[in-house]
Amino acid sequence: MNYPQYTNIIQICFLPDNELAMPEQMYESVNKLNNGKIYKTVLNSNLCWETIMDLYISICASNHDIPVLHLDTHGGKNVGFVKDPNNPVDIITWDRLVTKITKLNQVSNGQLFLSLNICEGLYIYNNLSNNVYPLSLKTIGSFDNVLANEGKIRFTSMYTEYFTSFDMNKAVSTFYSQNPPRKAGSFALI
Repeated sequence: MNYPQYTNIIQICFLPDNELAMPEQMYESVNKLNNGKIYKTVLNSNLCWETIMDLYISICASNHDIPVLHLDTHGGKNVGFVKDPNNPVDIITWDRLVTKITKLNQVSNGQLFLSLNICEGLYIYNNLSNNVYPLSLKTIGSFDNVLANEGKIRFTSMYTEYFTSFDMNKAVSTFYSQNPPRKAGSFALI
């Protein structure tokens, strides 16, 4: 598969405070390799989604960036992304997600790479069918449940390889070489 040269990673975490350690570890280890080109935001509520995404859309448009958008959160195929599955009040619905992700993809000339460390995150594609850029959006994620440590290991390895070789094909291969496949948490590149 042909990939562009990605300029940065936008990492957005939408998790309870007690679950932020693993995304933070990934951020710290990978950010050292990329000279600080990982933009990290922790959302306190679903109300911040549009504001944060508008900021990143503006930055990417101004700088002509082609980013990787990496999301760490909980998900549900029927709801979207949820901060805490034990208290599913704070939700970012599929429609809200797709609207901003599509806009970021547009300002990135249809070359955004979407990286989903989210249970059932690939169900976002059920909501992309009416978008301008649904087929050009490269996405890695799972239709199943994802174990926190599994996601951290896979994504950290992928980004470490990418910022060492700047070859996304090698990075995706590295991603798949970590943790043998299993029924839950099986990942796909769409």
